[in-house]
Amino acid sequence: MAARQADERKVLVVVGMHRSGTSATTGALRCLGVSLGDRLYAGHRGINDKGYFEHSDIADTNDEVLWQTEAGMSISAHTVSHPILVRHPDAAARQEIADSR
Repeated sequence: MAARQADERKVLVVVGMHRSGTSATTGALRCLGVSLGDRLYAGHRGINDKGYFEHSDIADTNDEVLWQTEAGMSISAHTVSHPILVRHPDAAARQEIADSR
């Protein structure tokens, strides 16, 4: 098989609920030669020595979205439920939302 050109590279993202086998699936893909990059969470000695096979930037972004959702923030630009905008007077919050479009 010929080496792929740089413009032919593909991205594969494994997603799933906690404890659903995503690390095992990603670890298997690594064994098959899929490059996982260099930003994976490290393992814990005696608990998960091989590592978690989770890209730290993607996992951290997912956690931030979950925390913001739990705090009542919608996912979009600025919204009236944004944790900072709720502290502003209504007129200032409306202007901030309008300016962010």
